[in-house]
Parts: sequence; structure tokens; C-alpha cells
Amino acid sequence: MIRNNHYFQLLEKLYKDSPQIKISSKDKIVIFSDLHMGDGRSLDDFHKNSKIFITALKEYYLKNNYILVLNGDIEELHRYKLKGIKNQWKVVYDIFCQFFEKNRLYKIYGNHDSKLFGYKESELGCPTLKSLTLKLNDKDLFVYHGHQASFYYNTFDDLMSLALKFIAVPLRIKS
Repeated sequence: MIRNNHYFQLLEKLYKDSPQIKISSKDKIVIFSDLHMGDGRSLDDFHKNSKIFITALKEYYLKNNYILVLNGDIEELHRYKLKGIKNQWKVVYDIFCQFFEKNRLYKIYGNHDSKLFGYKESELGCPTLKSLTLKLNDKDLFVYHGHQASFYYNTFDDLMSLALKFIAVPLRIKS
């Protein structure tokens, strides 16, 4: 019965198509999602916690050789343009690049940054994935943002994007 469920089939395909990364029991992994980085102005949800995030990434996770998994909604592309986000948070992108140069960065897109697929990898700094499977021996950890199994996302994503951009932003409503 469950295998006939539409969302189960979507997730099963996502899992089968996901890149598989072998890890060992010695690997250290940190997963962040839903940063919703904006352009630094008052409605930027990331701004309030940016200093602690930057410090943790740079001073702890990077120095201690963690694998960094960015699990969606890193950028808030429903409200802001990528160029403005990258200009505001250059220091964050520089740290992401340091992880990437060490082959220790995996970035998964979410519903608020799915427009990243319209950009070239050279503009992004690293590949963007739909999902990821971390393999430890015969065990799998399937990582995906979650919007793929949402009726509302699959049905109304473009409408939600327009509502955020043209209603929430002018009315100064935060996420």
C-alpha cells in the first residue's frame, strides 16, 4: 500500500538517484539547513545569527576537518537575488569554498533556493545536489531537504515565491 503512495515514489526515486558518499566511523559531519541568507538588510533572517555561524564554521568545524553538509534553504532566493546575497555574505562563501577545496562540502538545495539550478556551477562555487546518501559500511543516511515530499511545495511553490516577494517583503514580514 505505501509503495503505491505518490510521495513514497518521489522519495524512492530521489534516494535511488542521490550521489553516494562513503564515510568512515572516524569522519565528523555537521549538517546545517534553513539559513535563509539574504542581503543583510533588516528582513534578512540570517543576519541575527551570522556571527555565531561564521565563528563556528571557521574556528571549529573547518579547523577540526568536519564534512559540511548544507541541507537546503541556504540562500533565500524567494526574497533576494543571488548576487546581493553573495555580496553581503562573502565571508561565508569564502568559508564554504575552503570546505569545498578539501572535498568536504556537499550542498543540497531546498525550496527557497531551488532557483540555484538556473546558475552555472562556476557562479555558485560548488555543485548543488537534490539529495545525498552518506554510506557507512552497509548503513545509509539519506539526506534531503524535505520539500520533495510536500504537497504544498509540489503544488504551490511558484505561488509561495511570488507571495513572499510581493507581499511579505513590502509589508516587512519575516519568515
